[in-house]
Amino acid sequence: MHQCVKTINEYYTNLEYKGNRKEAQEKISNLCKELKFKDTDDFSHRFLHTASLIKENLNLFMSFCEHVDVITTIIDYFVYYGMRSKLENAFAENNTTVMLIMLTICNLHQDYRMQLFFETAIIKESEMQIYNNYKKNIILQVEIILLEDSDLHAVINCLKFRSVVKVLSNIWIQESITQTFMWYFKKYFGHILNLPIHRFQSTQELLTLNTSKCNVDKENVLNIVSIWSEDVTVAKNLAESLNQHVVFINTCMDFDLGITFPYLDLNSKFDYSLNVYPVEEYTNPINPTAYPDVILYDLFYDGVWQIPIRNTYWMHNNILLANATREDIMNCANSAVDGFKTWSTMSSKSRMQVLANFAAILECNGKFILASTVLNWVKFSYICESQTYYCIQSERFEISKIYMPQGTVILKEKDENTLFQELTQSLIIGNSVIVICNPDLCLLAPYCNMFKMSGIPPGVINLLSRENTDLFIYDKFRNTTIHGIYSDLTTAKYIIVSR
Repeated sequence: MHQCVKTINEYYTNLEYKGNRKEAQEKISNLCKELKFKDTDDFSHRFLHTASLIKENLNLFMSFCEHVDVITTIIDYFVYYGMRSKLENAFAENNTTVMLIMLTICNLHQDYRMQLFFETAIIKESEMQIYNNYKKNIILQVEIILLEDSDLHAVINCLKFRSVVKVLSNIWIQESITQTFMWYFKKYFGHILNLPIHRFQSTQELLTLNTSKCNVDKENVLNIVSIWSEDVTVAKNLAESLNQHVVFINTCMDFDLGITFPYLDLNSKFDYSLNVYPVEEYTNPINPTAYPDVILYDLFYDGVWQIPIRNTYWMHNNILLANATREDIMNCANSAVDGFKTWSTMSSKSRMQVLANFAAILECNGKFILASTVLNWVKFSYICESQTYYCIQSERFEISKIYMPQGTVILKEKDENTLFQELTQSLIIGNSVIVICNPDLCLLAPYCNMFKMSGIPPGVINLLSRENTDLFIYDKFRNTTIHGIYSDLTTAKYIIVSR
């Protein structure tokens, strides 16, 4: 055993706060009951006062933590966000941010009594149900990837001191070190890990295995992976290739100030809508063959025109429009998921070329204003790219924040130019799009054949028309600034490298 490992073990064996755990749990419960916050107390007061309480009872809180850094990090988080709220008046109307801060803090340590204390202190009573519902529905999927040059002593210590084993979903081990790792694990933990262990030969294999897939159809799964390797460059390249929300390198579940879990929208735009509204009640079957002289627009998804499954249409101003049912909507949603997988993996240069082709076709068809709208945003794409990545360094970490496309964007607009602006912005970033149409909204149908001609892959742009469009949850664009666009259309990915 390395000398540094022996020193750490001796230090934790002799800590004064290594007291009776049951007694400590009772004290934490009593301390929780003593919290006297009111709903009117602002978050600055809550964060800073909670930090003071922890400091006053430091030995008590340390008795729950396997590593001294855990409780000091938690205190730093409370102080940081308390001061930030005080100086910037942050979180005044953004309860989502507070929820993410608390979820991050509570996952730094898994003891439920400590979590209850933190949550009771920070979350307002009037908002506790919302927080608990969100927390209950979030599924944390944590995986570890061990490359052949991993420092296995460091890996074992991380598993011991950060309670990571409790939240692990999978372990991926390079073939050459599998037996060594299992020997170490059995030695220090006394049993074989009771979770899936996958072996791989090369890092290239990981790009096609489950660990590279970000469950785009499971909006309640928070994907986290920890990569271990002495070659940080190789680990970084792998981290950028994996489609995960948070990637740690040579550490795990060890956050730095200002870093929180990304927000996951649990209201699936389709599943939620269809569970609330009985879609079929709004349909109005019409036989299209009875109207041979009118313009007919079907649905558009998977890159082709689609006849409604139940042959449902409705008439408006001598235009026969498809009236989508539940089955049509779900088929369209599946098309958009497939389109996103294709479009988001294309290079930015390739996407811009396709959009430039689309603008040229619009111009050839006399749609000069729309063509100009598309081209202007294509030209601005280089500015957008500069907003997709930034890196900062702290004493302990190098932290990269990468903005990834969020998946599928649902649009509806009455103004044609506004619709094309939002459509182009969504596509530049790498999202797929579903446009909802009815006679009160802009009709996209006349342009669907142009999408195909310009080379836009199937499923990237989809069209649903309905007589009643109130059941859909739409993406709302708050403004047209670059920062606003990225807030609306992307999700953040963090790569956290231990220094």
